[in-house]
Amino acid sequence: MTNPLYRSQAGYEAAMKFYDLTAARGPVPYESRTVGTRIGDTHILIGGPKAGLPVLLFRGWNGSAAGVGSEFPFLFTKYRVYMPDIVGHTEKSAPNRPSPQGSNYAHWAKDILDSLRLDKIFVVGISGGGWMTLKFSSSKTCCNLQGVE
Repeated sequence: MTNPLYRSQAGYEAAMKFYDLTAARGPVPYESRTVGTRIGDTHILIGGPKAGLPVLLFRGWNGSAAGVGSEFPFLFTKYRVYMPDIVGHTEKSAPNRPSPQGSNYAHWAKDILDSLRLDKIFVVGISGGGWMTLKFSSSKTCCNLQGVE
């Protein structure tokens, strides 16, 4: 089976089809990219002007990167928006789920920034993504983060 978070291959394929349809309905056309992190491969949807200021947008636990952009359409006029599928959750990133204790998710997010060569960013999150934003922003010393707004 492709992803152990799904009960069947057919279920996984149906979810991925829905994901792609949802992404196609986003406020702008998205690019799709996968980057390596210490926890596993991470799928990211990217949209907005290439010269825009970078924003890392975390979705809620029960959402998806494909859908979160529609909740923040105003970001795509000025910002380059990076929406990762959170590892260990359903969608297109690795099914490996790190412990929410400590700075595991902060290190994962830092790996994304390093892979994308982003050093100054804004971070936004909704629901569980808000938790991610707090985890990430409060871990400056463990991750040596600079320029996080």
